[in-house]
Amino acid sequence: CLVHVMRNICAKVRVDDRETIMNEFMQIHQQPNKEAAIKVLHVFYDYPKQIRASIYSTNMIESFNNVI
Repeated sequence: CLVHVMRNICAKVRVDDRETIMNEFMQIHQQPNKEAAIKVLHVFYDYPKQIRASIYSTNMIESFNNVI
């Protein structure tokens, strides 16, 4: 769920940086196709490694979907 992912990101980011990071994250989500999203995905790798690990939600259903 996108809301869970956004909450996880916000929990790991300074309050002053949240708006900027959420805007960057939403750019990936709003792309019309996979190719366009991949071009924007580089933003994800600009995050520190500690934050990247927390971007994935811990929701049981989402974990199952990730395995599939």
